Amino acid sequence: MYRYTFIFIIGAIIPCCTMPLQKDPQQVHATIIIHGTVGLKANVNLATFIRIIENNLEQSSYKSIVKIIRDDPFFYQFQAMQQVGLCKIAPLACASKSEMASSLFATLIEKISPTKSDDVSLYYTFGWSGLMSVTERYADAQCLYTSVRNEYYRLQKQYPQADITFTIIGYSHGGSLALYLGEIRDTECPGDIFDIDELILIGMPIQIETDYLVQSPIFNKVYHFYSRKDSIQTLDFLSTYKLSRRRFKNKSNLTLPKKLVQVELRIKMPVRNKPCSTKLRVDRSPNHFELWFFGWFPTTSYHKFFPLYPLPTIVFVPALIDHMQRCTPDEHNLVVELRPTQGTATIRKRHHQKPIHCFDWITPESLQHLQQFALDYAPTDVNPKIHHEHVQDAIHSVTCCQCAKMKS
Repeated sequence: MYRYTFIFIIGAIIPCCTMPLQKDPQQVHATIIIHGTVGLKANVNLATFIRIIENNLEQSSYKSIVKIIRDDPFFYQFQAMQQVGLCKIAPLACASKSEMASSLFATLIEKISPTKSDDVSLYYTFGWSGLMSVTERYADAQCLYTSVRNEYYRLQKQYPQADITFTIIGYSHGGSLALYLGEIRDTECPGDIFDIDELILIGMPIQIETDYLVQSPIFNKVYHFYSRKDSIQTLDFLSTYKLSRRRFKNKSNLTLPKKLVQVELRIKMPVRNKPCSTKLRVDRSPNHFELWFFGWFPTTSYHKFFPLYPLPTIVFVPALIDHMQRCTPDEHNLVVELRPTQGTATIRKRHHQKPIHCFDWITPESLQHLQQFALDYAPTDVNPKIHHEHVQDAIHSVTCCQCAKMKS
């Protein structure tokens, strides 16, 4: 008995001793995903607008309602959004119900734009207040800066031989928040050495108060993606002195840097009765919500006829950037046109009709596979009625609290 036990132990130990040591990664890619504003539609009234314009949200019902909505895990099911602060995205197989959308978001990016086998890819969300407020965005940006700096030094210790790079993906005013990193570096932390390898802005309202920050040395490369069908991008008149714009433009304190690439996203589909036609095409470019949310977003904002349904357009962007870096590295104003039914895409200069590059984008079969893959993880208990009830519960909770204070 003892002899056989001894042999078993030796047999278990020897393979462990002869296993090759794990090779240190050469690259560690950290991607931080930042959501946009939250809950503004729940407070569409004159009092809220005046508070936002005056940049005075303290003790306001708008701020209280948004906080309840922002902290409700129900609303995490439609986009890459988790708790406030820097949160690592869990693997899809381990994700809880409230983490599922963020995990699916990161998984789709990995599937479409895979990294090298010897690299490490890490994905995070950064949750912020979601308030339409310059003051609140800057305060949240300070938290973001501290979080990125702390994570940079932590990763340096964990992977001492690796080159650590950061990519930040900012949607709508999540991009405005990310731009503030430039001001924080320049004015508060000029001695820090980490930088942001890529800043990817999508659907961000361009504001005169922050547009110049795109020049900051903290950003090595900036990609600004927008869509002509995105009407919301140019409608922010509340948190800016002038109406927000669609594109960065040269002005007295901003000379567009060469590191900035502005890209209009277009999606073209054949006319229904002429599927084989290559000239007659219908514009199905993404709107503000189709750029970012999953198709089960329980409002009419994301249309079911959208060609990429139920996928958010942003999951294809990292792969498009990789293609642009290889094929059009010296161009800074581009139009990328995707043709899902053909599986092809074209890149052309802005204001030019002739493409400078055509390439195979994704086959219709592969796109259908990704669409079905996403639908397999769609929440089953989400509909407009339940969504409305959660919003109303937040409003009711704040209203009751205010009434109780008045009575006391």
